[in-house]
Formats: sequence, structure tokens, C-alpha cells
Amino acid sequence: LSNKGSCLPKLRNRIPTIRNSPGAARMADLHLNIFRRRLADCSDKDRVAMEYAVMRTQVARTTAQRDVTDAVNKSAAGKFKKHGRKLLASLHVPMELQSLDLGVAAGLDPFRTVTLDDAAHLALPQLAQKFRKAAARDLSTQEGLHGLRLRVKPLRYALEIFSVCLDQELLDSLYDQLSALQERLGAINDALEIAQRLDEYMHEMSSVLASGDSPAEGLAAGLARLIAEYRTNGAREHEEFLRWWQGPHAMEFHLLLDRLFGAPPAQPEGSIQGVTRNGEMEVVVRPRGGELFDDAARRNGASTADADQA
Repeated sequence: LSNKGSCLPKLRNRIPTIRNSPGAARMADLHLNIFRRRLADCSDKDRVAMEYAVMRTQVARTTAQRDVTDAVNKSAAGKFKKHGRKLLASLHVPMELQSLDLGVAAGLDPFRTVTLDDAAHLALPQLAQKFRKAAARDLSTQEGLHGLRLRVKPLRYALEIFSVCLDQELLDSLYDQLSALQERLGAINDALEIAQRLDEYMHEMSSVLASGDSPAEGLAAGLARLIAEYRTNGAREHEEFLRWWQGPHAMEFHLLLDRLFGAPPAQPEGSIQGVTRNGEMEVVVRPRGGELFDDAARRNGASTADADQA
């Protein structure tokens, strides 16, 4: 992207605000659904606490909605679209490629433009490598687990974006395993976040509890039971994940990653070639990686020209 004018800095400042603003609302919606399902069949001793959790989370959801609305209004939708159009119009070959002495690969047309298939060969192995690094950390800690969860999402979504470039059978196998992994990690995170939310509600009641209000004490006891339960559930889910991660199913998952992507370096030598024509740089990418790409080409009987057309 070009840094011409002021559109890029302005978008960089506004996009994170808009992107992050729905976070609290989304989390409140998720927790409300969980609380309401629990309320439908909870025991009498926990009912008061669950009703309070639903009511208090509805208040949090209303506050979060105002934050979303404010962020959208402050973005000035008309100007935002204008800056977006200007930014897209400035798309060009990255400057770092223009400064390299790039050779012409034998058998490849140096004047063809970059395709979606080229982008897949660059992006997917790099995302897989970042996932591997996160997976190699200490997953017995919440920090390690959170880091892995953050790396699963972009890899899974990239597989969706580049699905037309990939072998469908291998893609389905990897995607299903990533989805299962994401669900496991999500269940752990949900339990711990719910416990944290209920703990915040407990602290809000501290002044009422100090007055010796009996109904408040009963509510606090119910919240304390729920907090302990969700923390226990989160710890149990975490232990089950660690056992699964060290078992045969996870080993198959790691072998599948190695089979599909290999372990390429961050900047594989010879992976990019280009040539300057009429003052502009056009880039070609030599296909690299694993069977996820190779099998797709063989199965579809695709030639280089077919891949470019795709």
C-alpha cells in the first residue's frame, strides 16, 4: 500500500477503533446466551445468582452497544469510504521488491502479475510456521494457550480465503482439525472469561455486603459458587486439552501440517523473481510448500496457465 497523502495514516488510526469496539458487545452476547441456557434448568439455590448475572450482563451489553455506535459515528462513514477508495487506488508492488536485483526464473513468464495462487504459496506456509511457534510454547499456562488461540484463527480463515487454490480433500481434513482445535481453546477461554465477569460483579457488591444486607449475602454466596464452578470447568477443559495435545490425534494434526506445508524459512531464497518493465515491477512466485498445493494441481490437471487464470 502506498503512503501517499494522508489516507493510510487516517485509516490506520480509525480501523483498530472500529474493529475493537464490538468486542465487549460480542462477549456480552456470548455470556448472555450461556447464562440464559443455564437459567432455564438451574437449581433453586443458584437461580437468584443466575438471574442477577443475566440482568447485570444485559446492562453491560447496553453500555457496549453505545460504545459501538460512538465508534461508528466518529469514523465519519463518508470520509472513511473516501479514504478506503484512495487507498485501494494506491495498490502497487511492495517497495522492498523494487529494490532487489531479481532474476528471471527459467520456464516462467517474468511479466505475469501475481495471482491468488501465488499469494497462497507465500501466506499459508508463513501462517503455519507462526502457528508452530505458538504451539511449541508452554501450553500449560494461560498465556501460552492464548497465544495459540490467536494463531489458529488467521490460519483457519486464510484456508477459507485460498480454498480455490488448494486440494479439497486435504483442505477439508486440515480445516476440520483446526475447527476442532479452535472449539477446544474457545471452551477454555469462555469458562475463564465468565468466571472473571462474575468476579467483577462480586466486587461491585462489596459496599452492599459491608452493610450486612442479608439478601445481598445470599446473592454473593450464589455468585461465589458459580465463579468456582466455571473456574473448575475451565481448568478441567484445559487438562483435557493438554492430554489431547499430547495424544495421537494431535500428532496426526502436526504430521498433516508438515505434509502440507513443510517447514519453509521466513524468506525462502529464490521464491520471488521479477523484472522491471515500463518503470514498474511485476512479480512472479515460484510454487513452494507441500502437498496441499501439489495435489491440487495434479488433481485438477492444471497447467501454469490454468493456475494463473484461476
